[in-house]
Amino acid sequence: MAPPTTGPARVASPVFSARFTRLVGEHPIKYLTRWRMHKATRLLKNDVEMEKIAELLGYESEVAFRKAFKREVGIPPAKYRKMSASLQS
Repeated sequence: MAPPTTGPARVASPVFSARFTRLVGEHPIKYLTRWRMHKATRLLKNDVEMEKIAELLGYESEVAFRKAFKREVGIPPAKYRKMSASLQS
């Protein structure tokens, strides 16, 4: 019996990771984190509430988002928001 030709493609996680890394140039988790932080900086500049940003970007809580942001960007999101606001003034 031939495999189905419709429906979602199923690729083992290590295979996907290797292919993604080869094509994109970075590990999928690193790419996702970088994309999330890019989106977060835009949302922070637009005064979106921290809880809403966490929800939109797929974090389990606001605390998880704040910790990830600080780890990746180097400063807490609230400080980033204040700095961007002062630069726009």
